[in-house]
Amino acid sequence: MNFSGESYNLGFTSRQVLHPKEGKFDRFSRAPVLFFIVLLVATALIVFMIISNPIPSDSIEYAERLIEARAQRASELACAIEAITYQFYANKMLNDLLLDYTESEETYDVSRWDSVFSYFLDGMAEASPELEDAMFFDSSNIHKRPLTMTDSLTRLVWNSAKTQAAEIAEKAGGKPIWTFLQISSPSSKNSGETFNYLICARTIKNVSSGEQLGLLILLVNPERMATTVAGGYWNNDSGIPKTDLSVLVSEEGKILGCISPRLIGSSAKEIVPGYVSPWLSTDSEGGRYIINQKILSRPNHSYLVIWRAVPEKPWQLFTILPYSEPRFKRAMIMLATILAIAGFFLMLFFIRAKSQSYKREQISCEAAEGAAKEFAYSKQVLSPLSYHEAKIQKSLSAREQAVLAGLAKGLSNKEIASDLNLQEQTVKNYLSNLYRKLGIHDRVEAVFFAIRAGLNEKEPSDISHEDQ
Repeated sequence: MNFSGESYNLGFTSRQVLHPKEGKFDRFSRAPVLFFIVLLVATALIVFMIISNPIPSDSIEYAERLIEARAQRASELACAIEAITYQFYANKMLNDLLLDYTESEETYDVSRWDSVFSYFLDGMAEASPELEDAMFFDSSNIHKRPLTMTDSLTRLVWNSAKTQAAEIAEKAGGKPIWTFLQISSPSSKNSGETFNYLICARTIKNVSSGEQLGLLILLVNPERMATTVAGGYWNNDSGIPKTDLSVLVSEEGKILGCISPRLIGSSAKEIVPGYVSPWLSTDSEGGRYIINQKILSRPNHSYLVIWRAVPEKPWQLFTILPYSEPRFKRAMIMLATILAIAGFFLMLFFIRAKSQSYKREQISCEAAEGAAKEFAYSKQVLSPLSYHEAKIQKSLSAREQAVLAGLAKGLSNKEIASDLNLQEQTVKNYLSNLYRKLGIHDRVEAVFFAIRAGLNEKEPSDISHEDQ
């Protein structure tokens, strides 16, 4: 990280010292002392500013905006998966299907219920490709074959999933819960291979009677979650190095999403420098810190850790950035330290010598106060729209630009729809068309386009009125 615009203004206004015997101004008797004091204060300020301002604030703000967008995407993904489980309450046909399944005495041949269960979830998977598989267990008959989304699920998988999720879901009292599943490969040739899943589960009750019917478990592809957590747009002009080391951590301190699916379920302490379980700052929406620590198999290194609370979920998202001070800063710190120590001892030596020389004289001297210092960072902002991008923006309708303005302000689709008096599906249609027109692929890229276009400084409703 480079500092720029540094200026230090240290000034002293000293009163001249009047020699009591000779009646003359002694302009030089205190000069060495003042010099050493200036040297000591100046070097101390240099060390303080270098240590307390390690990186440009604008680069930090850029990284924080990026992790905030990732946290929002992780929340939206989790809520979309949880909404699938809620359908088994809200959809009377599905609720009746599970009731009929649980009341049946058939233990193995469950095909007539399984086909409807599978058909519905296949449709859900088209809208939420993160959904990989699903199963439903009858609470009243532990020996009954579960309903499954696909035929590829083995007994090992469904039994392991049930064991992992049943107790947690029971304690949640019908609310969706998230956990993880790691299963060793049953093949002897691949004994070291493991299958990793994220689990979203909840107990399902009969809507009419409130009686518990069973346990619904959705298996979520961890690589999809990793893409959501670690993906995003990096500005090439940013002073912070690019990284994909972003980690989604549950309230229990377990990893739910990471660039490597094999780390799913591991303790956050293994990969997040400075992590304390349970996380001590759960009352805050985010923060950052610099720490030197060894993680995984890497040696000790300095890291900048930026974290954000995931909206609507008891999770935290961490981004770990390698941090290293430029060589000239380290050299300056060493030089300033040496000068400060040398100045301190020289000052003591000179004061002692002068006190012995003038021990019979009365000397009055008043030290001056240091003047103010100024420190400023060079401005690093998102690059403005190119000519081609600006031309595309002008071709957008006011309503389309209003939708982009809503994204730039961090509004959800529902909130944008409310501001613009639209249906939520209409907003989604606008977004699909905008992705195509702008040549982008996801919501995060749209947010940064809107910010670069300055739409974050306008209200969506004001822009929308331009169509009228």
